[in-house]
Amino acid sequence: MDFSLFKVFPVTESKRFELRGEAFNVFNMHYFSAPDNTEGDPTFGQVSSASAPRIIQLGLKFYY
Repeated sequence: MDFSLFKVFPVTESKRFELRGEAFNVFNMHYFSAPDNTEGDPTFGQVSSASAPRIIQLGLKFYY
């Protein structure tokens, strides 16, 4: 689940600022990959990766 907010601040008729806030994986849900199923491997039965963590970013754009 991703989420974003935008707010536009006009400066003149043709110029404006845009403030952005974005969050990816808002609820911080983890999706794990399947465990290693190769017998004899030192990593047998271990889960080695998961989905991306929560990421939050802010941005400011100037349109001219």
